[in-house]
Amino acid sequence: MRSVDTEYLHSDVVRSLTLIHKLDENYTNYTTSLDSIAKEYTALKPPSGTPNGTNKLKHGLLCADQTYAKAEKLRKDMAEALNMAIIDREESVAEASRLYDTVGYKE
Repeated sequence: MRSVDTEYLHSDVVRSLTLIHKLDENYTNYTTSLDSIAKEYTALKPPSGTPNGTNKLKHGLLCADQTYAKAEKLRKDMAEALNMAIIDREESVAEASRLYDTVGYKE
């Protein structure tokens, strides 16, 4: 365990808890966003047919170019939201670990 200057301990604890809270809020926002994007993605229905044979088989789905472009954008948005949620959760855990080390725990 490292040495801690107790003069600044209270402000360090407040800073850490504030950061953990902010990261948790961000995580919640990203996962909520991910959920809504996933619902929108699953609601996409490939068209039954389009004129001039513009249907394409993409990722196992027969879809028109416009539907495919929207599905591609939604997949990108889902990946980005998931990535940001994971980053915020990892940073939150790292900060909690740092706080635990700072405050110290003696058995």
